[in-house]
Amino acid sequence: MELKKQGETEFPVGRFTGYLESADPRVRVAAVKKAVTLGEKKVVAFLEKKMKEEADDWVLATLLMALGELGDKRVSGSIAPFLKRRDPRLRSVAIVSMSELKDDSVFPLLTPALLDEDTDVAEVAYMSLKRLTEDDLTEYLSNMCDAKKQEHADRGVQLLLRLKNPKALMKQLDLLSRFADKVILLKLANNLGESGSREILSALIEREDSMVLPKNEWTQKIRSALCKNLGVAEEEIRRELAERKAERKASRQQKAAVAAAEAAEADAQGGVVGRLKGMFWKK
Repeated sequence: MELKKQGETEFPVGRFTGYLESADPRVRVAAVKKAVTLGEKKVVAFLEKKMKEEADDWVLATLLMALGELGDKRVSGSIAPFLKRRDPRLRSVAIVSMSELKDDSVFPLLTPALLDEDTDVAEVAYMSLKRLTEDDLTEYLSNMCDAKKQEHADRGVQLLLRLKNPKALMKQLDLLSRFADKVILLKLANNLGESGSREILSALIEREDSMVLPKNEWTQKIRSALCKNLGVAEEEIRRELAERKAERKASRQQKAAVAAAEAAEADAQGGVVGRLKGMFWKK
């Protein structure tokens, strides 16, 4: 159902009052959609008020989406209660609406939904949080992998495996030494092997050589896949690592030499001052 314009003039906000009080939910939904097109700030308060009075789930969902589309960050408090509604559809709509506000401060309000009992709601939460801020989501999931509750940790691993950014991949590399479950290890190995990341290959070889990470069939699988995908040999990576190590050592030595020279200069200056004090300030 569509609400028409009157000639060339848009309906003012007040014109929708009657439509939103209609007994027909289709009319109320159409009125909400039309109100959004006005793009006026006063529409926000108008829709927030209506949301507190509305009983129809379809209209409520439309109101939630409208508030998100209007993008006023102040409405997060009005949307938040719907994150705990019994109806999973309303929870999902509330998540999407809140993420549409493009406000990082809503992030902690949405993260509990990653463990929602309804898998569709949990998926909506993941996708919305990723769109909102993937960096924060990566950090949150990395911590979630270390949760004491196994179900939370497992969920964290499952979701982290879906992220391909460098930080997420490095965390996946960390997880190789923590799990004995072959299913998880296979997923980690496949994901890291297919990443095509030279940084991961370098970190893997460096950790193996320093015995931080044990060499096994999984690390071998990752090494082989990455070397093939990148078109490089392990020896080339090891040469790069050796060069970096030598550069870091030279840098440390240079800093130490500069510090020693500054200390010697300070001592020399201190000696002169001390002699002057001894000459003129003797009691």
